[in-house]
Amino acid sequence: MDNKGPKMLARDFSPQSHIAQTLKDAELILQEAGRHGLPLPLTSVQAELLRTAIARQGPDSDSAAIIEAIRAGRDQDKDHS
Repeated sequence: MDNKGPKMLARDFSPQSHIAQTLKDAELILQEAGRHGLPLPLTSVQAELLRTAIARQGPDSDSAAIIEAIRAGRDQDKDHS
């Protein structure tokens, strides 16, 4: 968070690490866990947030762009209140 926190606050998603790579890694982890019958609910949520962030910010954005998926979910929850 020392590195990503300020990027999230500033909405600076210039890549230090590409969010598409982070998603690829999460999907590999989920695939391997699935082969062994291991549920990974937090990694599943992470992967869904990464997919949403990529849809909103693009695959070459920094991993800090995941905050946009979280914000979108928060805003959606407000709309349904």
